[in-house]
Amino acid sequence: MYELTPHQTNALNTNKSISLTANAGSGKTFVLASRLLKVILETNTSIHEIAAITFTEKAAGELNSRIADELTKLSRQSYSPDIQKKIEKVRKRLVSANISTIHSFCINLLKEFPVEASLDANFIPVDQRTSDDLIELSTEKTIRSKLSNAHASTEVKILIRLLGSKKALAREIELLVRNRKNLSHFRKIYTEKSLKEIAEISSNNFIKGLKKILSIELPEMLKHLTKINEAVLLNNSKNETAVNIRKLTEKAEEIGYKEIVLRYLATISDETLTKSGTIKSRGYLTSNLRVDLINSINFVERNFKELNALFSVEKREDIEEELACYSRSMLNITVEVINEYENKKTQLGYLDFEDILLKTKEILSRKDVRKAINKKYKYLFVDEYQDTNEIQYEIFLPIVNYLKTGNLFIVGDEKQSIYRFRDAELEVFGKTKTDIKNANNENLVLTLPDSFRMAPAICLFTNHIFSKLFNYPISIYNEVEHSDIVCARNDSFMGKVEFLIAQADHNLAEAELIAQRILKLSNEFINELPDWSSIAVLVQKRSAFSELEKLFIKYNIPFSVIGGTGFYQQQSISDIYNYFAFIFNNSDDAALIGTLRSPFFTVPDVKIFQLSTFTGDSYWEKLSKAGISDDYWKPILLVLIENLKLAKRIGIPSLLQKILNESDFISTIAARNNGEQEINNINKLISITIKFFNLEFNSIYDYLNFMKNSIINFVEEAQAGIEDNNNGVNVMTIHQAKGLQFPSVFLYKCDDTIQSGDVKARSFKIDKTFGLLTKIPKNENYFGEYYSAPIVELYNYFENKKSIAELKRLLYVGITRAKNFLFISMKENSNPARPLNSFSSLIYEGLNIDHGSKNFSIKGDLNFLEKANSTYKTVSRNLEIEIPIIRQAEQPSLLPISYKQVKHGLKISTDKISDKSKEDIISATKFSIFTNCPRKYNLTYNFNLNSMIQDYVGWLKLSKIRNDYEFNLYEQRKISSEETFTKTLTNPDLKGRIIHKILQKNIAANEVELEVNRFFKNKNATNSKLKNIDDQIKKEIISSIRKFILSNEYKHINSFKNYKNELEVYYKLSDYYLMGIIDKAIFTQDKIIVVDYKTDNIIDSEISERAEKYIPQLNFYSFILKRLYPRFQIIETKIIFIKYPDMPFVKNFTKNIEIETEKRLGEMINSIRNNIYSVNLEHCSECIFTIKNNDCVLDSEHKYVASGIQSKNDGKKN
Repeated sequence: MYELTPHQTNALNTNKSISLTANAGSGKTFVLASRLLKVILETNTSIHEIAAITFTEKAAGELNSRIADELTKLSRQSYSPDIQKKIEKVRKRLVSANISTIHSFCINLLKEFPVEASLDANFIPVDQRTSDDLIELSTEKTIRSKLSNAHASTEVKILIRLLGSKKALAREIELLVRNRKNLSHFRKIYTEKSLKEIAEISSNNFIKGLKKILSIELPEMLKHLTKINEAVLLNNSKNETAVNIRKLTEKAEEIGYKEIVLRYLATISDETLTKSGTIKSRGYLTSNLRVDLINSINFVERNFKELNALFSVEKREDIEEELACYSRSMLNITVEVINEYENKKTQLGYLDFEDILLKTKEILSRKDVRKAINKKYKYLFVDEYQDTNEIQYEIFLPIVNYLKTGNLFIVGDEKQSIYRFRDAELEVFGKTKTDIKNANNENLVLTLPDSFRMAPAICLFTNHIFSKLFNYPISIYNEVEHSDIVCARNDSFMGKVEFLIAQADHNLAEAELIAQRILKLSNEFINELPDWSSIAVLVQKRSAFSELEKLFIKYNIPFSVIGGTGFYQQQSISDIYNYFAFIFNNSDDAALIGTLRSPFFTVPDVKIFQLSTFTGDSYWEKLSKAGISDDYWKPILLVLIENLKLAKRIGIPSLLQKILNESDFISTIAARNNGEQEINNINKLISITIKFFNLEFNSIYDYLNFMKNSIINFVEEAQAGIEDNNNGVNVMTIHQAKGLQFPSVFLYKCDDTIQSGDVKARSFKIDKTFGLLTKIPKNENYFGEYYSAPIVELYNYFENKKSIAELKRLLYVGITRAKNFLFISMKENSNPARPLNSFSSLIYEGLNIDHGSKNFSIKGDLNFLEKANSTYKTVSRNLEIEIPIIRQAEQPSLLPISYKQVKHGLKISTDKISDKSKEDIISATKFSIFTNCPRKYNLTYNFNLNSMIQDYVGWLKLSKIRNDYEFNLYEQRKISSEETFTKTLTNPDLKGRIIHKILQKNIAANEVELEVNRFFKNKNATNSKLKNIDDQIKKEIISSIRKFILSNEYKHINSFKNYKNELEVYYKLSDYYLMGIIDKAIFTQDKIIVVDYKTDNIIDSEISERAEKYIPQLNFYSFILKRLYPRFQIIETKIIFIKYPDMPFVKNFTKNIEIETEKRLGEMINSIRNNIYSVNLEHCSECIFTIKNNDCVLDSEHKYVASGIQSKNDGKKN
């Protein structure tokens, strides 16, 4: 075994029960394994007399693996033959050791004592989904039954009115059934007591709780109020408000913790605070007095806000009885649903997770069972004890005979208790510590302070911030005590902490800032970060995943989203659903087309269109005919015919594996940036499919119904887990990162606020202390405002305090995942007094830093654990670390090298080599031309026939349209050489280009002429085209610009503060880059306004018609912006014709347009890739490649114009 530190050695005392609090990275799993082995090897204890309980199956596997590793090491050392024999015996029996989760352990106990538990020994533990389905059926049946009974329906109808609908009633009942262990505490009270007695119980509970709050908050509140008030009086002893406040605070102090003190606090609040909750400046605390009182001001404002709801509770005592009435009705119907649910489970032989714990607790209350269990298990180990709850406590303690004979070892860390939403009760850890102290008559409540994980800089940062956030813990608020981390790292790497702050008025999104910093970090620290999986981006909410995914794809950063939701909504799952929907019903056109377009066949849209031209009532009939005459469709047809036949002869799981194996589906999705996640999702679907057909006699019809229902309703279904050897940046929630560590950690979206756990109108909450709670409509007006009884406001107060306490612990867990690098990311917010409901507010509270600074430093003493001459000692060193605040990262190159390939070496591909262009740039102009006519795009960009055709047809002389029509010339220049670009420009082109250039500078009207002349002077020497521009053209340019600048529309678009002129935007779609240069992008609070200037020479009646021609270009820009800035809900596009500035053409970029644009882009990419360009005959009248009679130059009689190019090439290769 590894050499143990002194603190670890103390934890190996096997003679006594021990509670061990382990700091992050302190090696608790190693200690757990070492203690377990010591028990086996040094005491007369069999491995089967030990039980070890872990929080997850994965943790159980890791503990088992760690013990196996330690046994292997021990077997190689020199021990006596007896010890060696014992080691070998343990190795062989380890596979049957009792190392499991609490549910697995309890299942084994119930199977051992089925009679005592009143169970069939063959009971079936069911998963959450099956349980939810049964609860839903039981609820529906009970409500329907009661509504059909005139006598019983009254109670249900009242609840429906209270909650708003029958659906809402069902939802609330289902939630209570799932939380029935807490409901059981109150069943007797609500059924046996009168409404008045229930109301009195609530009132007494309120008074008890209020006294607890006042005993904690009142002294501090009065201290800070007095400090502020005395400062006001010192400045002006006759200040009427301050004189009155002094009297009120003295009276409040005299009253103490009685309920009536709330009146005085309410009066003080009215006297000192504005309506917005800040301390009054006018007539009270003037600005010159505030500087030295900022902490007291923040404390008073925050605490008054929290206490405010309690000030008026005396006025609402009458509704306690109403609350009791509604609660009793809700309990009655919920109990009936529970009974129905129990009956269904009994009939099926099912037990859900809650039953397993409740039944185990029940049998352990029997003396005979407890005696047998005490004899069987001599030692009980429980990991992650901070995440246990009272019912688990009531299982563990009887197993070890309430610590009288058994030996209990619990290990955890209260600072890492983050599972309150799963009913974890932090107070259970403290309660068990007290039990262990009392049982041993000595202090065996130990700690592991030494962290082998974190570099010194991260240790110092953690200690500094949490010594303040965890200061003065209050147990009734679930607050925890701070304990300093001792750095036990033995390397010289100091570590790094940085803040990444995306400013509110800056275009750089927070996710983009992180992506750019990851690229820079990976290049800077190759040794410390050998692969992408060394980096983790941690978030509070899964909703943040999508934004990161988009930016990582844009910057070519491989990633794996761990535990993302929306499993059934993934495109790959939909593709498989479509395939089987077609097999079930081959007349389902949507399913067949979806299957053809999917990676099963990868048929491009142009081919789908070609297929539509064949005769047939359905696409299957069309495909059947196309497969006879067309070699492209024949192999596809044969595969589908074969699978249609097989569906009648083999099982669906087997068919699923066949269709995956015979196609390129797996290889296609595996090649994506998140390919490993995609593959794991498919494996998960295979497992679900096998299980679905194993459980019951299900058919393909049932399977499709199940899939369809899941796609529509189960949006929270987690995606498949990723193996530890994944080779991408890890993106996961902090909860998922619990127990893990990474060389580099980014905490993303630290401004995200926590959801309030308050009791809401039209809902119920059950609390084991306060009972069944809801809000009550005044005078039974169900359409008016709902009010809270005093007990509800008290619950809300405690809930808010506990939520903030858990948020602090969640931040602690996030920070302590980092080994070498820690990056904290947030948006700029200069309000230091904001509520403590986000990581950013807690961080500013704990650090007290200047919001506008470029960096700050932390200085303090840090303890190090060092080893010298086989002896450990703790030494203290004074450290100072500099923490930079990064607001703008270095911009990576436009087309970043695939760092994935560089970093991880070459990958050998055995695929057929095909000629496919990749990493190309598609501009808005290219997209617009392709939208007009794919053939025109082909002639313009692939054959460069633009200038040749102009000369041939004499276009500039014959056609007015081409002269008056403008595309984005800057984009054209961006992807062309300067020489080629200027060579092909016409006078209108140059005029438009110059106008755009001048407008970019935001000049005044009186500066236009000077700026235009300066432009020509600077450019004439190098550009022959500009030399030929006459004075008349210059005058037209000056006049056009001046007219535009003096317009109302120009004043309007320049009234916005947050904008960018000539904004270049890039986005990677598939293996192409989309690029646009936007004349002006305006960013408001909730929308982006895309402004595009046009210099077309048109009359005012043509504005709408001409603007419509530019819409594809504007949609292209909007598509990129929507991908880059998803937080903006609205994108408004505005085309301004310079000739008519006050007649803008405005159109919103809707979701449907976004979908259509993405589809068109896909068609364009496929067309370019496959060199297939169809013709749009409707565009011929406006096309540069059209000659007389609107004929295309590629038509047969004009083939000589483009010699060697096939004519009549619609849908064929050129």
